[in-house]
Amino acid sequence: MSESEIYQNFISWLGKTWWGLPESDQLMPLIKVRYTIEDAAYSTGIPFSGSDLEELAELKGRDPVDLKPCF
Repeated sequence: MSESEIYQNFISWLGKTWWGLPESDQLMPLIKVRYTIEDAAYSTGIPFSGSDLEELAELKGRDPVDLKPCF
């Protein structure tokens, strides 16, 4: 998947939130500045409702230990 597709999927996913996102020529550049490609790819599809660590790990195919806070 190309970088543009990853960011477009992320924007589409963000658009499903209760606040939505307005159509704008500045939206893609703003998202690219604010989120790394890794952040956008990883965040896309995470449920908007509460989920526990095990559910998120399963959804993203990761070990729950990898997702725990590191502070």
